[in-house]
Amino acid sequence: RNSGQQHQQSPHQHPPTCLFCTANPAAHHKTLCKQCLSSIPPHGVKFAEIPPNDARFLNIQHQFEQSKPTPASQLRKCFAVFNPQFHRKFQEYQDWIAQSSKVNERRLFHGTSMECDLYHTSQYCGSPTCCVCNITRTGFDMQFA
Repeated sequence: RNSGQQHQQSPHQHPPTCLFCTANPAAHHKTLCKQCLSSIPPHGVKFAEIPPNDARFLNIQHQFEQSKPTPASQLRKCFAVFNPQFHRKFQEYQDWIAQSSKVNERRLFHGTSMECDLYHTSQYCGSPTCCVCNITRTGFDMQFA
């Protein structure tokens, strides 16, 4: 569902910390430090849970609350997903959006199921019915969910 909300950060806010190490300032699109980004296996995927008290989570929660499809919908957890295979393409796309005056980045909210422990192992399970593995392995193309 398209929230119609733009992702923005106030220029007066301090840069957020890295979601992986939580020690270094986040450099890459306000999510990871350069050291943690370089540590992701080239053919794997990494998840970082965004803590509920983090400004990034609160921003996403606010957008979700404004766009949720039913009153019963709730945001249980929020994860940043990193797949180095698709990282450069996504980064180039985000940079293009940031420079374009005619395009706004919008968040879409989607709930799905997970059959494996990808969050902890960073290894795809290979199951054809594990939606999270299929989505992240195929470049977030929802037709493979």
